[in-house]
Amino acid sequence: MQKKNLYKLILLLCFLIGIAGLFSIYISNLQIINRSLNEIPGARIVVMIILIRMSILLGNSIYMYFRWFKQEMQYLSDIRFLFATFFLVLAFGKAIDLFFDLTYMFFNESMNLMVIKLRYLLIIFTVLPLIYLSITMILYSLSLKDRFKKFKDENFQNKVNLSIILLIILIEIILVSIVPNTNSIAILLPCVVIPSLIIIVWLFAFAYKHKRLSQVNSLVLLIGFSLYLVSQIMRPLIQAIVGENAFYVNIVELIDLIIFFIIFLGFYLDANFGISTG
Repeated sequence: MQKKNLYKLILLLCFLIGIAGLFSIYISNLQIINRSLNEIPGARIVVMIILIRMSILLGNSIYMYFRWFKQEMQYLSDIRFLFATFFLVLAFGKAIDLFFDLTYMFFNESMNLMVIKLRYLLIIFTVLPLIYLSITMILYSLSLKDRFKKFKDENFQNKVNLSIILLIILIEIILVSIVPNTNSIAILLPCVVIPSLIIIVWLFAFAYKHKRLSQVNSLVLLIGFSLYLVSQIMRPLIQAIVGENAFYVNIVELIDLIIFFIIFLGFYLDANFGISTG
């Protein structure tokens, strides 16, 4: 089997397994979901907005995978593959977000904690492709300095990158696993998401300054992910002002919807400079 066909088969299987998992979760709690839709004001609007955002994320993912498969050769380190995977996992994450929004009022503490932990695990794997790309850029920048010449060795660089990624995954999974309650895990989210987004913003600032990542428009992506970072920082403030309700969810999802449209433009508009990392 050709490598391209093997990649397509693996991606299809992963997608179908994810869909099957989501389907089973929703079907097994259908009664609670129907109750939420009928009793919680604004719940149906929340569903509509999140579904629109999921559709945009899936569209972005399909677009990036399509461009990746159109390449003569496919490498897992290609920026198109990494971002296609980022969008795909994020779309599944939004499905878990929607499930939580529709059930948290009717679940007990332990059930809510289980759902949130599942979502946090998805967050870890959502940002992983971008963290990988960021570490690659950091190691590349170090390789330009005389005292870090060993990073010019691609094999050594890949080993260091993989070691850092595995360490990050291990630490974050342990932290998510040992959190005892929903109040504590709410503190953990900024510790996972915000540092990751800061690294990603640095990535595109570096790429724009040094004219790297020619397959995308790094300036637009820098703006998009900077806005996304700000939106994540502002979420607790918005929640404190309007409360944990459907109106709050609608506000933050609409903001993120606009932001991810900007991010999509960054992938659609190619830059006219630099060299490809793929």
